[in-house]
Amino acid sequence: MRTHPAVVFTPLDDNEGILLHLDTKRYYTLNESGCRIWQMAAAGRTAGEIARALTQEYAIDEADALAHTDALLHDLASEQLILPG
Repeated sequence: MRTHPAVVFTPLDDNEGILLHLDTKRYYTLNESGCRIWQMAAAGRTAGEIARALTQEYAIDEADALAHTDALLHDLASEQLILPG
């Protein structure tokens, strides 16, 4: 996966961030863990790699981390914020 080139990420503070899709003019808010998932996805990490990193940063087991990661990545893809490949 890769981020859509028309999407801009802006961190607001340690707990939130905003995604703005410049083509659609729609924006999306991300919580703290959503921001981490976005940042790691933007760096080219796989869902499994992201989930493993989340288990080290948060009190969550790998299965739950992978489920949350997959759900957010699916939502981001459905809004064309990330692209396959």
